[in-house]
Amino acid sequence: MIGHLGRIAKKLLGEGIAPEHIRAGLANFAANPKHPSVLTSMVNEGDERALGRFGAAGNPA
Repeated sequence: MIGHLGRIAKKLLGEGIAPEHIRAGLANFAANPKHPSVLTSMVNEGDERALGRFGAAGNPA
């Protein structure tokens, strides 16, 4: 699983995703373990929250 997460993180970095957003996604993944393939979604969710696209409950604003 760690290798799979590493490959996904490397791909996200290559796409220009900020390392701090990937770290936040990994922290979310650690708190809510799922299949490694959902890491990209967790990172994107963190990006959207940072941009204020989601309300406090995680629902679209």
